[in-house]
Amino acid sequence: MHGISDADVADCPAFAALAPELAAFLEGCDLAGYNVRQFDVPVLLREFELAKVPFSMDGRRVVDMQTIYFRREPRDLGAAVRFFAGREHALAHAALADAVASAEVLAGQLRRYADLPRDVAALHELSRPPEGRYVDPDKRFIWRDGEVVFAFGQYRGTRLADVAEKNPSYLDWIVDGNFPDEAKRIARDAQRGVIPRRD
Repeated sequence: MHGISDADVADCPAFAALAPELAAFLEGCDLAGYNVRQFDVPVLLREFELAKVPFSMDGRRVVDMQTIYFRREPRDLGAAVRFFAGREHALAHAALADAVASAEVLAGQLRRYADLPRDVAALHELSRPPEGRYVDPDKRFIWRDGEVVFAFGQYRGTRLADVAEKNPSYLDWIVDGNFPDEAKRIARDAQRGVIPRRD
């Protein structure tokens, strides 16, 4: 997809080697990009977790140009570049080219839609996913009618509160298993009767 082979990166350091420096570089930063909520941010969080380098999304705002675009013109990044930047996205899936294209798309969106907010905080709010999307970055739980519901396994589609009440050993399996930290935290909280709700 991105044209990078194993040979291209054979002599490059692993993510874990660069993770502390990258976490420091991103300290206090908001994040922006195209489809970052569904892909880049979950991947980044998982890689930091595997590298055992603390990296929190608390206090960070996320502006996702795809969310804004899909609300206005449901298409992919290539179509967005044609529509907002007036050019073809010839190097699709190359990281730098996608980042530049994402910035051009946001600039084009701001020019085209006079009613779009002009500050990061408001764009962050506009970029938030609608009801029914994922509670955690690894997509193990979703919001449904303001309640947390399993998005995987034998209890897929079942309320977390119901599983915590009727089969708490399933939550033990998550807490003790090979699951991301955020999924474990949600399960641990549910064991204590603390289950998030969204109004």
